[in-house]
Parts: sequence; structure tokens; C-alpha cells
Amino acid sequence: MIVPTSVYFILFLSFALSLTSLGRRLLFPIRYFTTWIHECSHALAAVLVGGYSIRITLERDGSGLTHFLVPKGRIRAFFVTSAGYLGATLGGCLLLYACLSASTGMGSLDHRSIALILCSLMTLSVFIWIRNLFGILTTLLFAAFFTLLRVPPYSRFLASVLLFLGIQTALNALFDLRDLLARKNSGGPVSDAHRMAKLTHLPSWFWTLSWLIISVGMLWFTLKLAPGNFKISM
Repeated sequence: MIVPTSVYFILFLSFALSLTSLGRRLLFPIRYFTTWIHECSHALAAVLVGGYSIRITLERDGSGLTHFLVPKGRIRAFFVTSAGYLGATLGGCLLLYACLSASTGMGSLDHRSIALILCSLMTLSVFIWIRNLFGILTTLLFAAFFTLLRVPPYSRFLASVLLFLGIQTALNALFDLRDLLARKNSGGPVSDAHRMAKLTHLPSWFWTLSWLIISVGMLWFTLKLAPGNFKISM
């Protein structure tokens, strides 16, 4: 397989840090970014099926909640409920792919443009969806961070930061599903998988495992389809 050393290194670093308590604390701010994508994926899915009264809250512990009303229908509910975890993985994979494309000069966007898009989307989400103070402040801080990275001398770190963020966001989505699968019988708050179980009468672990398999496939295809020297050959 032909993948750049930097990607291998960041993948290894992400896994290694996630296995230690210190690493998890250092990486915790990225949890807010992953949760933002997760909840915005629910919100966007709700919009696509005709939903309304959409609002998002992000909490200090890294959790989030999307409130919405959608027209009745099992398919609509299925689509919106599935969008969270899969949307978080897809968001991380799209960011990773865009960064790899920009690094090879084969993409339509450079790293500064990617940072500008992220800043714009996060700012827009504050105005249309995010409704609690902590969520607003956290999202705006991320937007400011992306803006700062576009300015010299910080811009020299932009490519590495975006690449790490893309990989870690995709991995966070996988870790969340892994943890959800591990605690399937231990109680806790109602999850998307529990909601899917009520909708389909299939066990929650089935949906968690299905999302996990799909998410792993997304990450694999992202690396496989990456342009130029970043492409994986099997």
C-alpha cells in the first residue's frame, strides 16, 4: 500500500494517544468538533426530509443533542437517526480527502480554502441551529481557530493541523461506536442505536455494529481513493 508517512504517523499517533488517559485529555477538544459534525448531520438530515424547529445543544462533557420535528414516517426517522454517527465519519473522511488532495495539488481546494469553509460552516451553524451558550462559544472558538491558522506565521501549520483533525474526527466516530457497542447492556442514556431499535425492532447492537462496519469502510475507501501518491494500491 502506498500511503504517505505523515498519514501513517498521524494514524499511529491518534491510536496511541487514544489509549492513554493523558492522550484522551489532550485530544478532548477535538471531541467537540466531532460532536458538532454529528449533531449538524442530524440537523441537515432533518432539513432534507422536511423537518423544522431544529436546534442543537453541545455540552461540556462532549455530548450533544439535536431537537427537531419531522413529518411522520418510518423512513424519515430512519434517515435522520442514522445520520449522526455516519455523518461524523463522513465529515472526517471528507476533510481527510480534501487535505490529501490539497497536499498533492490535485484538488480544487487548497488548505486555506478548506479552513475558510470550516470557519464559515461553523459560524453559520451558530446562527441557524446552536442554541446553548456553551455550544455557541465552543463553535465560535473553533471558527476563530481556523481563521487564525490562515494567517502567517500560523499558516505553516495549517496542512498538518487539518490532516490530523480529519483523521482524528473519523477515528473519534469509530471509537464512539466501539464504546457504544461495548456498553450495549450497561444502561446509560438513550442513544441513536436505541432509537433505531425502537423504529425497526432490531437490537441496538445490530445498528451499532452496522454503523461501525460502514464507518470503517468509509475510512478505507477514503485512503484508497486518495489522489496521486496518497492512493492505496491493493
